[in-house]
Amino acid sequence: SGLPAPMQEKVVLAMRIKLINLVPIFADCLPDVKLALANSLANSVFCPQQFIIVAGEVGTQMFFLGHGVADVIAPDG
Repeated sequence: SGLPAPMQEKVVLAMRIKLINLVPIFADCLPDVKLALANSLANSVFCPQQFIIVAGEVGTQMFFLGHGVADVIAPDG
């Protein structure tokens, strides 16, 4: 938070690209594609026991888990 705003933005962007690079499906994407994806990401925070998405819902978002853990629970529990 002590950095100037433009530098903060560059750090956040670099961290997002690093996260994208860890996902195999994006490994062969051009740098411009990764940059566009990184620029479209938004941070979200979920609390313990909070559902991110429920089976059967239409997915309209993609999530990258940057910190913490998430469980995938089958419909039968």
